[in-house]
Amino acid sequence: MPSLYELDKAYLQALESAMEIDEETGEVTINESALEAMEMEYGAKIDNIVCYVKNIEALNDAIKKEEEALKRRRQVNANKVERLKRYIGCSLNSRGYDKYETAKNKLSFRKSESVVITNQALIDPIYLKMKTEISVDKTALKQDLKGGMEIEGCYLETKHNLQVRWNQSYKHKENVLFVEHIETCMNIMFSVV
Repeated sequence: MPSLYELDKAYLQALESAMEIDEETGEVTINESALEAMEMEYGAKIDNIVCYVKNIEALNDAIKKEEEALKRRRQVNANKVERLKRYIGCSLNSRGYDKYETAKNKLSFRKSESVVITNQALIDPIYLKMKTEISVDKTALKQDLKGGMEIEGCYLETKHNLQVRWNQSYKHKENVLFVEHIETCMNIMFSVV
């Protein structure tokens, strides 16, 4: 199937060649059947591209869901590691061991110190650090620019964003099956422990 660019170019050429001018009357007639066939091909191409975009979006959603699941699993594992370390530490302390060695592992305690803040409001201000983040208030800028103000360093840009929605009359079973397939693959890939 030709690209959109090729279809647009062919459509313009067909439009030029489909026009016939009656030399006596000056009336312009157009061979509409050729143009209609090209328009159907163009519509099919647009549909294919939009379906491909939707499949990529569905894949991204599945990946995002899997990332969130993996993050939760990582946190569960990190908590498990901390719990097991505390468990081993308590056991070694209760038996009076500062060091312990097995054929595979060497365990020892290392002294460390950390400050625990119980109430930050009671801390003397000389111990406080100020964190400052400077950012542009785009909402206020947009209002002023729309109001006609000229502000150095910025301008108001009008964009035409393509919005893609499912046609209500079209049953999107293929897309649903694709998403289910991707989710199944992702679950298989990441469920192996």
